[in-house]
Amino acid sequence: MIYHSSGRSAKCTTCKTSLFPRYNPVVIMILTCGDRVLLGRSKRFPGRMFSALAGFIDVGEDIETAVVREINEEVGISVSREAVRYVTSQFWGGYIRGFSPELMVGCEVALSNCTPPTPTEEIEEATWFSVDEIRDALARSKDFPHKPELLYVPPPFASAHQLLKRWVSRWCPTHS
Repeated sequence: MIYHSSGRSAKCTTCKTSLFPRYNPVVIMILTCGDRVLLGRSKRFPGRMFSALAGFIDVGEDIETAVVREINEEVGISVSREAVRYVTSQFWGGYIRGFSPELMVGCEVALSNCTPPTPTEEIEEATWFSVDEIRDALARSKDFPHKPELLYVPPPFASAHQLLKRWVSRWCPTHS
């Protein structure tokens, strides 16, 4: 596959077919409550690997509505659209992973009450973590192999890592 410099088309090097790939918009978000953050663990994650919640934006849905819906679907917590704050975005993946590429739209939702999560079939476990726990997990996010008793978060190139790093830096200004 050879991509055109504009990024809007690609040509198969074998059959010379022109393709016009699309990417899927995805929301990825952290829920915060003071110095605590809610993360989820997918069934496919190893050990104590936790990450931000995420999900595809449905056709016709805006970012805030998708964040509200995904939080409710994944951990059973109701939040308002007004609590959703855009933080960052990142192009993710592409055909090298065997999936269509995605535009990750990173958001934060600040809550005044640390509502206990009720994970659904999409999430195996969801837990509120302290800023100290996340700071330590960020520091070891590149360590392999993982120690099963320790908390891990996605590596630095991931949107979830960047959302958590920004959040931790508000509590620990020397953390970068």
